[in-house]
Amino acid sequence: MHSRRRRIVLVVKLTVAVVVIAWLVKSGKIDFNEIKKVGGGWPWLAASLVPFGLVLGLCSIRWKCLLSAQDIDYSMRDAFALTMVGHFFNQFLLGTTGGDVVKAYAIATEHRANKGAAVMSVFVDRIVGLLVLVGVALLAIPFNLERILGHSYLQFLAALTGFVFLASLVGGYAFFSDRVRSHGLVRSIVRQLPLPVRGIVGKLTNAVYIYKFHRRVMLMAVLSSLLVHLLIVVMHLLLAQSLGAQGFSWGAFFFLIPLAQIAMAIPLNPPGAIGTGEWIYATLLPLAGIPGNQGALICILQRVVYYFWALLGCVYYVRRRRSLDQAIEEAEADDERTANGGDSEANRPGGVGHPPQPSNGDRNLRARIDSNAL
Repeated sequence: MHSRRRRIVLVVKLTVAVVVIAWLVKSGKIDFNEIKKVGGGWPWLAASLVPFGLVLGLCSIRWKCLLSAQDIDYSMRDAFALTMVGHFFNQFLLGTTGGDVVKAYAIATEHRANKGAAVMSVFVDRIVGLLVLVGVALLAIPFNLERILGHSYLQFLAALTGFVFLASLVGGYAFFSDRVRSHGLVRSIVRQLPLPVRGIVGKLTNAVYIYKFHRRVMLMAVLSSLLVHLLIVVMHLLLAQSLGAQGFSWGAFFFLIPLAQIAMAIPLNPPGAIGTGEWIYATLLPLAGIPGNQGALICILQRVVYYFWALLGCVYYVRRRRSLDQAIEEAEADDERTANGGDSEANRPGGVGHPPQPSNGDRNLRARIDSNAL
């Protein structure tokens, strides 16, 4: 039954993607004749491959730092390999086993004693990336104030960006605050949870709470995320140049591209935001001076860049196929057990949902975490 529901949801999302693309083509927002311009601008397209290659490298460094905070020693080569495999899964596979899930279970199967920490490192990696992306859009608002004031829905998006960023700061402070975590009301709410759920929530929050004591790691993660998103904007500027776009606002890209990336990351989108991503670009980029029939094409060219690097990820997948297939099987089996009401790997002692075992040099730190646990 669960598998059937997943297939139905996937079919519905793909149908939405086809309908949206057909509408974009019919309305003229996608004009494939414009692709011919890339022939003369191929050096710009080739140049756009470079910043995204750097993005993948920086994402690998960020994840490796987050793993090190969990006492998981992972080489840069292996971190980059799994980052590439995750990128491959995100681009080419339409199932529910996305790249983040593959990375999480792959690292968990290799470090079974620290499964919870391994999985939570992927979760924190994604959260940090998204929050910094919101921050980039927020920082770009003062430089695009005139453009934002001229469009009511840009005003709404700017206000929403500020609200999300502020809410994230407040939520982060509340989560990492010892005073809040030990408050009687919070403990009373937690005590109302069923005992198994309370145990799981406590162990998972502990796996994230440990990052409070690794500020240098978090600073590195934030700085690398900032560079990642700036490079993604640079990539889009190069893609616009490859289509021969002229007279558009470079500064507006630093506000509009992060908004587009955030919208495409919403889980309600079809896989890879196919169709919806093109619609988002066709709606936002004309506000930066991009011709109306080129906005969606920039999104399509972005996919070309992603697919190019995903092919390299396929090579890494083939090299590690045996261990990765095992991780994928565990992820799918765990999903089925959870859907059927059984105990998932994450809920069993020593499973994915449990925190890393303390090393000899880290027991005092773990004791501090346990004493402040929800």
